[in-house]
Amino acid sequence: MNLFAQITKIDASKREVHGILAEEAPDKSGEIFDYNSSKPYVQEWSNDAAGKTLLAGQEVSFGNVRSQHNPKIVAGKLLAIDFDDDAKKIPVIARIVDDAEWEKVQQGVYTGFSIGGEYLKRWTDGKHIRYTAKPREVSIVDSPAMPGATFSMVKADGTTEQRLFHSTDLHALAARFAALARTVGERPRPVTPDTVEEALHKEVSTPLTSKEIEEQQRHSPRFVPREPRPCGSTDPFL
Repeated sequence: MNLFAQITKIDASKREVHGILAEEAPDKSGEIFDYNSSKPYVQEWSNDAAGKTLLAGQEVSFGNVRSQHNPKIVAGKLLAIDFDDDAKKIPVIARIVDDAEWEKVQQGVYTGFSIGGEYLKRWTDGKHIRYTAKPREVSIVDSPAMPGATFSMVKADGTTEQRLFHSTDLHALAARFAALARTVGERPRPVTPDTVEEALHKEVSTPLTSKEIEEQQRHSPRFVPREPRPCGSTDPFL
């Protein structure tokens, strides 16, 4: 079970990421996080983390934060977790301590939080599926946000700006390839990710012979013919 919820604010001065861990609303898969039945299990998971860190004399953690649900990447911890019973949402604040993961947060590569855990119960609710969640961890993830979504970035100097989430659009990338080709006087057929792959495959599957390479070099404006050397020359290339 992976539940995606969007990042809403980033504070660079504190390395804090604010967002909604979960809310009772249909997700992209048509599933609904059931707030009332899931809340006790989320509290149990968070209280367990808080208790362990307090007993050890550490700074309190209200939950472990990973990256992309990868158990080998410990990104940080939850500094705070709240339960909004009226809105049926769970707001959280996470601190990211891993340098590489923090850079991805600042660049807008990670766009939200996702609960990793298990379904304890699932049932039909009209055209949706409602479920009870039991978390094991929370991750920062790169799942696509809604089109045009932004997050608030509080920079180290205290100023605030709005940033767009980073995304990779293959069709936009293909358009850039076509525009680049036109700048060098070419008129290519419509460029798509498929035609780019086809061109690369053709390039590696039909290598030039040494004679063809030599002929191309001979006609290159950078080609400078080597003068013949007399017998006995110490030129190691003779």
